[in-house]
Amino acid sequence: MENEKLKVEVTIPGVSDLGEATGKAMDLGIDAVKGFLTATCKPILQEFGLFGKDIVREYRVLRAINFVKKAQAKIQEYNIDPTYSINPKLALTIFENASLEPSEELQELWAGLYAKSLSPDGTDDEAIMYIDTLKKLTASQLKLLLFASKIPRPWRIEITEDEIKGIMALDDFERIKREVFNLRSQRLLGNAQGIMQQGDSVWENYRDGKISIWFSIYGQGLLTKCGIDVA
Repeated sequence: MENEKLKVEVTIPGVSDLGEATGKAMDLGIDAVKGFLTATCKPILQEFGLFGKDIVREYRVLRAINFVKKAQAKIQEYNIDPTYSINPKLALTIFENASLEPSEELQELWAGLYAKSLSPDGTDDEAIMYIDTLKKLTASQLKLLLFASKIPRPWRIEITEDEIKGIMALDDFERIKREVFNLRSQRLLGNAQGIMQQGDSVWENYRDGKISIWFSIYGQGLLTKCGIDVA
């Protein structure tokens, strides 16, 4: 892998473009990531001194660079003031998880969460309630949530077994049951108020070959905080 030429393009205020990188890819990548953190959360750099010993592994460097590119794009897309900063409590947690995330789609959510957490005084802590949930989310679950986010009010729809297999890109219906149950246990799916009632079952509304899906208030909050438009 060390002989492969890696093309990495990251533009960060105060940091030159990485351009074509070969043997210096890791050093340049770390510098780029440090530059991004300097611009958005200086306190995290003290932690980064320790974190950097682990990030020298090529996979994590490249995933961290990828996250920075995504976060930069989100900041520009949302027209966020470049002087805004992020709560250090959030910054380290989001960055650490995002740099280990193999899914492009889930890393997009981490990038959106980072960008949407920037504020004038760096004290916005709303995203704290979504960190553990996002860490537990699978790529197939995200597909179902994105589908649910487009459901018109009251955010309820009935879909067939074949439809949910297509939405989640899964053929194993038993796994789908477990995935949906997990989404409901995390309050991402539920009834219209996002409430899990005692004795609630994933398939209590599985009748005539159709599954009832409710997109919860909590699920809406998660995707909105990650920059996803909800119907």
